[in-house]
Amino acid sequence: MQVLEELARFLDTSPEELERESLKSFLGKELRKVEAEMYKLGARHGIKSVLEAKS
Repeated sequence: MQVLEELARFLDTSPEELERESLKSFLGKELRKVEAEMYKLGARHGIKSVLEAKS
């Protein structure tokens, strides 16, 4: 945790805020990957929308 505290001090923010924003950024990136994969799978199987996949 020392690195997090040093980086937070360098960025003039709290370690908690840095951790929260980093996690938000990471999870957003992962969500975009999952959504892209879902789109590819849907396209491969001829599904045009999420609603169509639920039927």
